[in-house]
Amino acid sequence: MNKLYVFEGLPGSGKTTITKTLSKKHGFKRVGEILNKEYEEVLPEEVTTSDSNYFVESDLRKYALANKFISQGYTVLMDRYI
Repeated sequence: MNKLYVFEGLPGSGKTTITKTLSKKHGFKRVGEILNKEYEEVLPEEVTTSDSNYFVESDLRKYALANKFISQGYTVLMDRYI
């Protein structure tokens, strides 16, 4: 059974480290904290806007990508800021 695990927490709490480590060790797919329009991960310090729509759209892309991976038979780890 395919699953989605969401790692949610404050900045610096270890979400990215944990999801990267587990995905490498177990072959899980990983969805990063922020995705741009090309579905590529963007580091929080690279974001130059405070527009809430940017983050809502990123979350919609994250769940779409996670759904795609799940439909392909993968377990997915999602890195998500609160």
